[in-house]
Amino acid sequence: MSPGRAPNKWAPPRPSLIALLIILLFVENVFDAVATLRITAVGAPELNPVMAWMLAAGPWQFVIAKLSICLAGALFLAFWSRRRRLAWIGLCLLALVYGGVALFHLWLMLLIPA
Repeated sequence: MSPGRAPNKWAPPRPSLIALLIILLFVENVFDAVATLRITAVGAPELNPVMAWMLAAGPWQFVIAKLSICLAGALFLAFWSRRRRLAWIGLCLLALVYGGVALFHLWLMLLIPA
């Protein structure tokens, strides 16, 4: 180590914290899928072109694809989170992004008349 540099103080996250983030991501993703189905049912477009294609195939295909893709990515990041700081940061950012998407969907659903 060169003089003047702080030692690497990063400690891997606990497995329980990683598991909590995976559960949070799954819940956020389920909400995202259900909200997307409700919002697109009243005429709003799906903004993600891949998911729009899956939505055109049918609601069950859309939900299964959406949950599978997100869960696979989250599990990949979770696996590497104890070994690489970047994977841990990615997992945290993914949870934050889906939290933002959930808030956006809540706002949209408040605009939709019952």
